[in-house]
Amino acid sequence: MDFSICIPVYNYKLVDLAKELIKQSKLISEDFELLIFDDCSTINQLKEENQSLKIYPEVQLIESEINIGRAKARNYLIEKAESENLIFLDADTYPRNDQFVKDYLAALKNYPVVVGGIQYKEEKPTENFLLRWKYGHAVESKTAQIRKAAPYQSFMTTAFAIRKEIASQVQFEGAITKYGHEDTLFGIELKRNRVSIQHIDNPVYHVLLEKNTEFIEKTNHGIENLVFLQKADFVKMDLSNEVNLLRFHKRIKKFKLEFFFAYLYRKHKKWLLGNMNSQQPSLKIFSLYKLAYLSFLLSKE
Repeated sequence: MDFSICIPVYNYKLVDLAKELIKQSKLISEDFELLIFDDCSTINQLKEENQSLKIYPEVQLIESEINIGRAKARNYLIEKAESENLIFLDADTYPRNDQFVKDYLAALKNYPVVVGGIQYKEEKPTENFLLRWKYGHAVESKTAQIRKAAPYQSFMTTAFAIRKEIASQVQFEGAITKYGHEDTLFGIELKRNRVSIQHIDNPVYHVLLEKNTEFIEKTNHGIENLVFLQKADFVKMDLSNEVNLLRFHKRIKKFKLEFFFAYLYRKHKKWLLGNMNSQQPSLKIFSLYKLAYLSFLLSKE
């Protein structure tokens, strides 16, 4: 088996993505597989549409009877893959160019882990989706040159390639069941194990934009995960050295400002959310909200 493409999915139609990956892959080799792990999706129409991919001999669709979370889903795909060369994508992405698979495999010959980056379409969405779009453009869409300045902090599971030996050794932390920061912890583990990461310009588009309310909810889950990880015995290092939000919190705590930010969340949450759901959401306000929510959670302990 020359390579395995691995996609975890939950309540999303990935037929177009799968067809594009199969088309690109067949130009490279006939000896590949496309592994899809459906993490107990609940929308039957989407499940049926994805099941149509079974007509392709290269596709293996694994349908879980229980929701196990993104980290365990990726670990299952790592174990199931027959190739040493693995390419992971999120279901709600799409390759920017028709050399996507080829470019990842070429880089993987020389490096154990390769990250290609993420981009967002230039077309401005409606107000309900604006916060996610602005954040994606400003924070996540970075060239390889920029990402190389902080290679481990810039690791993202949106799309990456990895050798199976390394993925099996490091693995994703199965204790993380909510959305958020499983990629942060994986990047930290790569760093701790001294596994080099190569960043290249081979991005995917993030196709599905969450509504502002959904993105804020996911952000909350991510911050709650940070609090959980800070106390977890399996985390072998101080996360405030690796995660900017925790680093800022450590700084305000040093100057005894933690309770001020916790108060800000309690008393002005409605105003903060109002800005983030407006026609002109401020990313500075969004950053302030995240720091305030983190301070609120930690002040309760």
